[in-house]
Amino acid sequence: MVDIKLQHVRRAWVRLGLLLAVALVLTSGSWAAAEYPLGAATSMISVTPTAIPLSDPEIVNPLRGFYRWYGVEGIPQPRPSYDHYLRYTWRELEPSKGQYDFSPIERELQAARAAGAKLAFRVMSINNFGAAVEVPEYLRQEAGGSYCSYGGKVVWVPAWDHPQFLERARALMQALGARYNGNPWLGYYDMGIYGHWGEWHTNGLCTPPATAATKRALVDIQLAAFPSSRVLMNSGGPEVDAFVYALGASPRVGVRVDSLCDPWFDQQFTAYPAKLAAMRDRWKTAPVVSEYLGGGRPNLAECDRQVQTWHIAAVAGGNFGAWSSYSADEQAQLITIGKRSGYRIQLNALSYPAVVTTGQRFSIDSQWSNVGVTPLYEQYAVTFQLHQQGTRALVWTGVSHLNLERLLPTTQPQPVSDPLMMSDAIPAGQYELNLVVRDPTWYRPPLTLANTGRDSVGRYPLGTITVSPGVPREKVYLPGLTR
Repeated sequence: MVDIKLQHVRRAWVRLGLLLAVALVLTSGSWAAAEYPLGAATSMISVTPTAIPLSDPEIVNPLRGFYRWYGVEGIPQPRPSYDHYLRYTWRELEPSKGQYDFSPIERELQAARAAGAKLAFRVMSINNFGAAVEVPEYLRQEAGGSYCSYGGKVVWVPAWDHPQFLERARALMQALGARYNGNPWLGYYDMGIYGHWGEWHTNGLCTPPATAATKRALVDIQLAAFPSSRVLMNSGGPEVDAFVYALGASPRVGVRVDSLCDPWFDQQFTAYPAKLAAMRDRWKTAPVVSEYLGGGRPNLAECDRQVQTWHIAAVAGGNFGAWSSYSADEQAQLITIGKRSGYRIQLNALSYPAVVTTGQRFSIDSQWSNVGVTPLYEQYAVTFQLHQQGTRALVWTGVSHLNLERLLPTTQPQPVSDPLMMSDAIPAGQYELNLVVRDPTWYRPPLTLANTGRDSVGRYPLGTITVSPGVPREKVYLPGLTR
């Protein structure tokens, strides 16, 4: 009697071991070996999408290519940009001490939302394109400063190191952070406050620059105000310490460079080894955003080289002169600069089983390339969807583990194998299988791949798939365990 019981136990453990071994096989993905439901053989359907060449019209996607600069999108695109950028002076945001007026930001934020875009902005203490004094009048009196001549205009330069300047800068940033930190419609905050146009340099001014301690304090104040939002640090021209300090705070701190097409773009890094070391690989984790130097016609060949060398994500759609002043060849070059910037995600190949069984695992295997110069800097989920044929009725969703934020520019397609489970609740039948790369917050529209075939709602049809009913699974009971 004891031997019979032991035999039953041994058989049960052997059966459980086999089931666990099969489960391990089913949950480990491999590009070379497709996964199938238990004991079943099925044919695979292969999909080879068509790539969109660089010579085709621009692919407009978030945080890449040309962005809306000060309300200007001077380079023709298939659709308006998903990203807007502006700068505000401290004086307009705080007209009197402690009384903040963020209505200028609110108006632009609402305009961006209405366009399906996000807004990025910077705050300036000096702007020689505007008024002489761009800090609040109370701060000019309490913290002091000096009038300087710059660019043929008179500008007020605050006393950067005065305790009151830092205290009121902290108060302003705390108010901005309380309002906009983590805001889903804020693309990024561009750290400013210090230097010409908030660009962290004071060349040509009649007063000395701030101390390293003051500049670091201004970095800390702004980073603390936006802990949940993307933040960019300006290249700062010859500024080294504050730039290196800001980038050292987090790998997610990006870079803003306002001198594209000029040799100074390269020199402000190559001439300062510490900056170059901090900058060299920053594009792998955070965006490098730029705009043209302005004040003349850009050297288009130099622009194109810099975009590729420095892995620039996005370029201003303005500040390059009148579009009509360029020849047809030059206009084509300008458009190509935008196309080369940022990411360019391609689905190279995909295979899936022709038949899947409810309640069983199956695998979708795919190969992906990034033929751009940066990864994606926002979260998007590569999602597989089953729809009832001829309708938009969604019946099942599976999410790939492919992380597009880590898909760096590739020379060879990257294989991905996604083990998925077909729900028991899906009725047997034939369905349409689609792929969509979606924003988990549902604010951004589905991402456009560098592939043809995108439908009007952002899906890429892959083909049909048959769902068959599953068979009841044999349950394993072990003596002494609760049934």
